[in-house]
Amino acid sequence: MEKDRDTPVLYDFARAVAHEAQYQRTLHAEADATKTPLEWMETLLLLVAKSRAYDDEGNTEKAMHHLITSAAVLASWHAQLVASLKNRAIRDSFTFGP
Repeated sequence: MEKDRDTPVLYDFARAVAHEAQYQRTLHAEADATKTPLEWMETLLLLVAKSRAYDDEGNTEKAMHHLITSAAVLASWHAQLVASLKNRAIRDSFTFGP
């Protein structure tokens, strides 16, 4: 069990991703709200590259953490897209004109 929100979870992947996604939202919600697809991809590539580098060094826990962080970034990107769809649906539900 994690001691607090700053302690990464490593071995239960689904729980770790949910924990990390929540942690990222507390740190990056404002910046993530306006992130472009290219910025999401750049973030993912950086994290995956770090994971591979740590794995190559034999630092399995750091490699795992960066994979979990990558998945959490995907969850945040997904949440941004869902919010965009909801906003579009709300906007499209209004009728303008006669």
